[in-house]
Amino acid sequence: MNNLDLYNGFSEVDDDILQRSENATVPRTVPRRRRLSFVLIAAILALLLMGSGIMVTILGDDIQDLYSLFWEKVTGQSMSDQHIALIDRLSQEIGISETVDGVTVTVDSATVGTQDFSILLRAEGLDFSKRRVYGFDETKLNMDPKTLEDVSLSTSYSYRFLGFDADGAILMLIQGHYTVKEPFRKEPPPLTVTLSMTNFVQSPWSDNRFPLAEGVWEFTFSMDRHELDLRELPDTQVTGVDYSNKNTPAETPVTLTNIVLTNLGLSFRYDRQDGNVSLDIHIFDVKLVLDSGQEIVPISSSESDLQAKSGYCTYTWMFPANLDEVATLEIGDAVIPIG
Repeated sequence: MNNLDLYNGFSEVDDDILQRSENATVPRTVPRRRRLSFVLIAAILALLLMGSGIMVTILGDDIQDLYSLFWEKVTGQSMSDQHIALIDRLSQEIGISETVDGVTVTVDSATVGTQDFSILLRAEGLDFSKRRVYGFDETKLNMDPKTLEDVSLSTSYSYRFLGFDADGAILMLIQGHYTVKEPFRKEPPPLTVTLSMTNFVQSPWSDNRFPLAEGVWEFTFSMDRHELDLRELPDTQVTGVDYSNKNTPAETPVTLTNIVLTNLGLSFRYDRQDGNVSLDIHIFDVKLVLDSGQEIVPISSSESDLQAKSGYCTYTWMFPANLDEVATLEIGDAVIPIG
């Protein structure tokens, strides 16, 4: 079994486990439909990055290096020069720090698109054990509504412990997503966020929780949102389920419209027919197939009701994708060539 098979295997986890996982996450604003649990994703990446119970040391200085490591762990290959250049273009250094009770937290760097962002955090100042997990009792991230210009339909975020850098500092990753009415503006304004973390602890969310530093680390900063490579794709038919007869749900063809593929994600709409029709598509049924045969799968998905009859679905890729290296997009049983 390769790493991508391991990742896909988590699709079989039942909803009860997902719900328990989500109950353990840090507080966050959640969209109207359940997204794939960020705790589940953390478990996936932990399996990819750990060995013999000891957290891996992540070599590199910024979020670009982190994406390269994830890519190599999942695909077994190095990123192409073009792929690296894309991630460099979408990433930015932030470099602000605050020290509380002897622990210095740095907002290091970020990768930002029109609807998604990832923020790399670094914590140092204590002697950390590479056999332990670290984090905060509480993490809050607020997006300034003025910078979203009232276009946000729903938001979500989470953070996870990743491991250590070469100097022994702790690395953590915050990921955020928001759905918008018109998500692909040519020149979106910078996104301003306020990030606060309370009480730094060893083994958070467990019976072995041990406090290391008390206080609040708080940062307010802006991130440039970058124009993405965008492909508008033709309407495509997939399989859905018609629940108009509650006693006998039936398969029915559903046409996806307004399909937009970008480096960071995918969105489309479909007619829900007064709420009677839904898609029969699992998150792992959506994927990008590269020219090399490697696949990029979503790390999260959401669905919102734009109107009573219309469903708006979004998917966020596990890694930023170089669309020039993509052969096809698969949505359920539909295969769409990408030119």
